[in-house]
Amino acid sequence: MTSHYFSCAETAKLVRNELKSRFPGVKFSVRSNTYAGGASIDVSWVDGPAAKIVDAVVGQFAGGRFDSSIDMAYNVSHWMTQDGRIVIASNPGTGDQKGSHSAERNWMPEPDAKLVRFGADFIFTKRAISPNLARRALDRLAAKGYPVECVEIRVSDYDGEAYIHQTTRDETLTRGFDMEREANEAIQRTHCAA
Repeated sequence: MTSHYFSCAETAKLVRNELKSRFPGVKFSVRSNTYAGGASIDVSWVDGPAAKIVDAVVGQFAGGRFDSSIDMAYNVSHWMTQDGRIVIASNPGTGDQKGSHSAERNWMPEPDAKLVRFGADFIFTKRAISPNLARRALDRLAAKGYPVECVEIRVSDYDGEAYIHQTTRDETLTRGFDMEREANEAIQRTHCAA
């Protein structure tokens, strides 16, 4: 069976449409990059859904994988159903090369499914945080009794993104918490509807 190839730009369009349908009201920037030896897509947004949620949505469109245990990149193929659902068709894994990625093969999920290859090897995501979202996360930590007075919200002069800065390391004030880490983890877990 011959496969249909989506260029990196065509794959970026599919990613953009999927994000728009899954997260209406959230503005995503989706940029395709081609370079010698490969291609990738960069997805960025402010606040909105947590990064793990977006990673699960856009990751299905990545045409490649990388096994860092043996420093090896490889390609995968997918099935695309009539309604746009994506399923791995063939992932060779790296087990036969002494790597740690398992192989995976799936039967055609429905009779009209197309075998496809996506032109972007990798899809990278970056969620920017606004001061308002950072404040919401700190308020949630304060309600749980964390010493949020030990951190402050700062805003980058470069891109306006908020970040957390711990103002003291005095353990009598922080009560043994690394409040910068606690606050950043709370921010990453905070899903923000548009």
